[in-house]
Amino acid sequence: MMEKQSKHEQMLHYVEKIILEGELKPGDRLPPEREIQEQYGIGRGTLREALRALQQKGLIEIKKGAKGGAFVKEINAEDVSETLAVLIRHSRISLKHLSEFRDIVEPATAGYAAERATSREIDEMKNMLKQGIFLFKSNRDDLAGFYQWELGMHKKLASVSGNPIFEWISGTLYKSMEPLSFHINKNDVSHSSLLEDWQRLISAIENREVMKAPSIVQIHIARYKNFIKEEYKDPDG
Repeated sequence: MMEKQSKHEQMLHYVEKIILEGELKPGDRLPPEREIQEQYGIGRGTLREALRALQQKGLIEIKKGAKGGAFVKEINAEDVSETLAVLIRHSRISLKHLSEFRDIVEPATAGYAAERATSREIDEMKNMLKQGIFLFKSNRDDLAGFYQWELGMHKKLASVSGNPIFEWISGTLYKSMEPLSFHINKNDVSHSSLLEDWQRLISAIENREVMKAPSIVQIHIARYKNFIKEEYKDPDG
């Protein structure tokens, strides 16, 4: 038998429902607190707790002052990725765990990108590649900068897959990996190889080579695993 919802839960789920279904748009203000209290028969403390829960989910923002109140927030994939990335770091997810996940998700992402990427998106990837080549040639000591460029390329790959879930997950994954930029192996050969991988991958995407693109990414990920300094010790192997 389904457990009966409390008035607090009913109110919380109702407000969440009308936001997610679009009855309330970003920027719209929720009804005044007193009106909600009267409608659901809940106290001020219970209402504030429910509003905090909605705020933590990223559905509303609470503003103070004469024109304050609870307002529907634009759901931002970047915010979601940031929250999930914090959870990953807090849970001490290891480099090994991240690599295993990438082994499965990123080749599939590349395959969809080869199938769905538009001409404009391919041109954007080509321009990003030119930036990476310039960065590599102009300042080979800027390892952190190159690493950030590399992460940007992976995010772009996810965005051109045509599946927003890949993009959200990738955003989370790469935010979790950003601290590793300080452990990059100073190796010109590694950097050059990564650039070659991207050249080959963009070519495969442009030529709609749906089977080839995933294999290039698999090689790229394996190369990345050797890109981390040997002295960087992952506690889980």
